[in-house]
Amino acid sequence: MRNEIKKVLAYVDFSEASLNAVNTAIQMCKRHNAVLSLLYVQESDYDYPAVGMQAPLASLAQEISMAHEHNLDNFAASINRNHNIECSSIFELGFTVETICSVAAKNRADIIVMGTSPQPLSKKLLMGSMVHKVMRNVACPILTVPCNRRIDKFKRILFPVRPVSNAIGKYQFLKPIVSKNEAAVHIVGTARQTQQMGIVEKFVKEIKKIFYNDEVPFSSEMHLNKNVSAKVLNAGRQISADLVVVTATAQKSMSNFFHGSYVKKMMNNHEFAILYVKS
Repeated sequence: MRNEIKKVLAYVDFSEASLNAVNTAIQMCKRHNAVLSLLYVQESDYDYPAVGMQAPLASLAQEISMAHEHNLDNFAASINRNHNIECSSIFELGFTVETICSVAAKNRADIIVMGTSPQPLSKKLLMGSMVHKVMRNVACPILTVPCNRRIDKFKRILFPVRPVSNAIGKYQFLKPIVSKNEAAVHIVGTARQTQQMGIVEKFVKEIKKIFYNDEVPFSSEMHLNKNVSAKVLNAGRQISADLVVVTATAQKSMSNFFHGSYVKKMMNNHEFAILYVKS
């Protein structure tokens, strides 16, 4: 993982949520002098109910695909014209999660940007599962952007610190974001058990020293609370955070990490942009 952002991959399905996320991606590209790739995935699992219907349905599917590809090309061209950044379109047939992962790897994306929106529980779980599956299979960080917030800059960044491996390693990727946005960072040290507080305090002390040396404006707070996700989200509300940064561990505990209450609630939140960085 590079500690800079030069290639941004934005997943687009032309929903309000994805278009809002593209706006955030555009602004990031301007600040980081990065190139933007728009990815649209046409799901390839068409169901033909009868032999006699295969030809017309296949023809209709092809027309739909061509229309979507045309819209995507036009969208990329308009971004080039209106925002003066390099933007290309990538249209793929396949399954969404697998395609996002393969395109990100092929293009060596530095970050993947995806939109989220308030949905029924079943769709919330689907979206959370989609982000989870992509995260499990890509090396680069993922940024999720809530539909109901236009986020052009990350001025107020929330930096949770928990007793997990490499809890402060995410700052290496975050550093250029902090710099380009001239952001202030609020550290929230949290632990569920008293015996974990010593570890968290050590991590917080280390990150404070790093922020001080990098001349990053920061503040901090510490909490012992069994509901870590609620405490983190509440801290985000208190500072009106634009971005929350989450560490995704790459150890055997990955499954527990992703399926635990903390990340489930973070993935299903629609208040803040969340940056998931793998350790």
